Amino acid sequence: MGYSTEITNLTRGKEGIEKENKKDKFRMKSTSCALKYHLVSYKLIRNWVIHFNMLREESTNFDTLNVYFPPPVLRGYMYGAKEAYEARNSNRLLAIRLETNKSCNLRCRYCYARSGEDLVKVVDLDTLKSIISEAKELGIKSVVVIGGGEPTLHPTFKELVAYNDSLGIIPMVFSNTVLMTEELAEFLYKHNASVMGKLDSLKPEVQDYIAGREGAFKDIKIDRKYYGYDWLPYTPITASGCLQHLYSLYINIEGNVRPCAPTKLDEHPAFKIDGEYPYNVNRMSLKEIYDSDLFTFVRNIDRVLEGRCGNCEYREECIGCRGYAYSIGINNGADPLEALRMECQQCFK
Repeated sequence: MGYSTEITNLTRGKEGIEKENKKDKFRMKSTSCALKYHLVSYKLIRNWVIHFNMLREESTNFDTLNVYFPPPVLRGYMYGAKEAYEARNSNRLLAIRLETNKSCNLRCRYCYARSGEDLVKVVDLDTLKSIISEAKELGIKSVVVIGGGEPTLHPTFKELVAYNDSLGIIPMVFSNTVLMTEELAEFLYKHNASVMGKLDSLKPEVQDYIAGREGAFKDIKIDRKYYGYDWLPYTPITASGCLQHLYSLYINIEGNVRPCAPTKLDEHPAFKIDGEYPYNVNRMSLKEIYDSDLFTFVRNIDRVLEGRCGNCEYREECIGCRGYAYSIGINNGADPLEALRMECQQCFK
């Protein structure tokens, strides 16, 4: 998938296009259990359509012209190894992931949150603001509004995005993009948001099956032929490993705090006191949870990894998928702290 450089005769030339790309603040990237594709700012595309009017006179389809551009860079979802380790070593939190509502307009077959239209569990805006405010004191740069369900269905979704922006925090929205409109895209652009949309397959029938609803492929706002971006396939996070445990916290719909979505410490009886999981934002402050022995252990998990992960030469860049290792370990009867340390069996090294 080479990028075309034969576009220097456009209205503003290659330099102008690159400058416009750098100015773009609304990012989109998709994720799935199979593929990831970058998405693009609606506003940026509209501006580019103006610059590309010469090409548009010939065709409204970039695909027929074989002219594509590298997609914008997503901000606020993942952080690189250098920044992750620096944050951990200085006891700084870089991001939190928030479940806001369980309602969803799709029925994705792989959904870990088991969300759906008939689920009305919603976290109120004041509670969300309180969590974000506490996280801000711990140094976060972004809030990943992961929904649990579809976050754009939250009754005060726009207020939540605007609140993050008012604090200088990147609102990073994980959406299925079904409800994305030009008006909503303008709003997200104005409030410096990143948006991650998901596409599981380029085949409509496969996408509809995975999403659990006929017509889902058509409703998802991803189209290389229109946007003019050369989407690049990526393996899913759970297949490539990440460093979330070092710098991030995941707060589910009940207020329970985890290192990440699949590391479900709150569901294990070993961590419950009198039947309740104590690491909950309604029972402890976020700082108390962050500074607790358990989450300090989690942040330093790279120091005690076992198996291939413990001896891996790439350990400073990848610690495997700790969520996957934990899930496999627990399913095989391992102690939860032992499961956290286990080698990631998804690694093909």
